[in-house]
Amino acid sequence: CLLVLAAAGFGGYWRTLPRSVVLQGASGGSVESGGERTIELLPVGDGPAAGQPPAGWIWSLGDDRAQSATLQQGKLRLRSESTEKPLEIQGPSIRLGACRKAKIEVVVEKSADLEGELPVLSIDHLLADGTVKRNADLKAFPPTKDMMSLTTGELPAAVSALRIRLAGRFRGELVVARLSVVPRKGR
Repeated sequence: CLLVLAAAGFGGYWRTLPRSVVLQGASGGSVESGGERTIELLPVGDGPAAGQPPAGWIWSLGDDRAQSATLQQGKLRLRSESTEKPLEIQGPSIRLGACRKAKIEVVVEKSADLEGELPVLSIDHLLADGTVKRNADLKAFPPTKDMMSLTTGELPAAVSALRIRLAGRFRGELVVARLSVVPRKGR
């Protein structure tokens, strides 16, 4: 009888432990460049379902009980109650075509109680042979700014697409109000 109670108690405790969870949007969702026009990556409107990423997006929550990501009215709301585990969002792949450079722009709104490591903007190079060069370009978000931009160098010919990631360990709310890519021809 005591063994059954102990097992039930442990089972209840087990369900309250934080878990890492990866939420993946529907397949597809890659973005094609139409020349040097700005590409807005955040979908307009709300996400497909509460707490679910849009097509092509991946949300990695280090602690599913203390962190959340939601798309509401074209803004991506990242909420974390703990700095212990990272929260990462990954956008869809961006095919640049003939463009060999890109300028990435991020505009955020920060809650007054935001603290910890603000997200780092990472750009992965997706190569034509299917391999990925992670963190090809990196930039930390300035704590006193609400906007950041990063321009890639001339992309090697083997790069067929880019993927943007934001990852950080913070407490509070960070709202990504704009995430855009401006392809450039280069040189």
